Amino acid sequence: MVQPYKFDPKAVVWVANRDTPISHRNGVLRIQDDGKLVVRDGNNSLVWSSNVTGSSNNAAAKLLDTGNFVLSRDDSIGDLNRALWQSFNEPTDTFLPKMRVPVSFKRGEYRAYRSWKSPDDPSPRNYSMGVDPNGGQQLVIWDNNKRRWRSGQWNQQFFTGDPSTRNNASPLLGFGISQPDENGTMYITYAASNRDLIRFQITWEGRLKHSRWNAGKKKWDYLHSDPHPANECDLYNFCGNYSTCDQFDSRKCVCLEGFRPKSQDQWDARNWSGGCVRKIELQCLSTDDGTSGGKGDLDACRRHCLENCSCTAYAFIPGIQCMIWTGDLVDLQRFQHGGSLEFFYRLHHSELDHGRKDFQSYYSYSFSGGGGLLGGNSVARMEIQVETKSSFIKALLQG
Repeated sequence: MVQPYKFDPKAVVWVANRDTPISHRNGVLRIQDDGKLVVRDGNNSLVWSSNVTGSSNNAAAKLLDTGNFVLSRDDSIGDLNRALWQSFNEPTDTFLPKMRVPVSFKRGEYRAYRSWKSPDDPSPRNYSMGVDPNGGQQLVIWDNNKRRWRSGQWNQQFFTGDPSTRNNASPLLGFGISQPDENGTMYITYAASNRDLIRFQITWEGRLKHSRWNAGKKKWDYLHSDPHPANECDLYNFCGNYSTCDQFDSRKCVCLEGFRPKSQDQWDARNWSGGCVRKIELQCLSTDDGTSGGKGDLDACRRHCLENCSCTAYAFIPGIQCMIWTGDLVDLQRFQHGGSLEFFYRLHHSELDHGRKDFQSYYSYSFSGGGGLLGGNSVARMEIQVETKSSFIKALLQG
């Protein structure tokens, strides 16, 4: 069973039996005596079921104007809080306005969307999209189990790793990820800021495609794709660890200050996947776990990092608070238009000018890496992508 969209009958936004296609045209959709909504083939074999029960004597299935296909009792049609089942809770490859898609890490649910196998075959392909299972409020596209792209952290206003989302005209304006509820469930939501009809689709090519319905021309206008086809820096960790990617720089990948290519030969051949390593290893002697003091401002965040040898970098971000990196810095991208955030990473003091033990200004980047969220809910590891203040990044002294 395929579900077309009201505005465009050719636009398929949901498929019930994508794993078990019917080879002929004799399929039937019906509500069984036990209240389940099912699809059966011409031999009356079950090919799909809603897996919920109710009373068929007073149950009905209705396709709403929003594109949501809902199974309800007769006395609660239109009340989604009382729905027995709804397609918006089990999406395939498309996200529509007014969706509120649950993802629960406790139940192993975080990949809410799966791409089609091809433009004409809705069978699931290897590309999927969902929420970071390591505790971060960010959208991720996977190629099987390998990360392909991510949006950066949601800071309650925009995704920090996608500069376009802070634009008032961005189609991603209105997107959001809720905080986990008492059951550990988060919700991916989208509330359009105007009357435009926006469609988000994880395509068979592994991209999050944004489209807007053009009522005059009766067609979908393409807006944007993530990762962008013309920007290799959008691909996850394209330049390897401790290296920044800049699509407008002829060098493409550049090691962070204080780091060198892990393999100079590969680097010269423009194979940057090996990333960079430190020129001088850190010699941290502190064993304090860094839990003393508050972490509610930049200074407290800095102290927490300095007291903890496992801390490789930190940033204090409005809407997220103190971010601590405890692993390699990965997926670093430089944006042309900086924001108002500062990012600090740890270096041996001899790497700075004249070996001075203070903070040294460097460059403007967007950064991410393994870390923990301090202030609010604590997690063991997560990743973030942030923009830094134009024309400077600061290095955290070590040694």
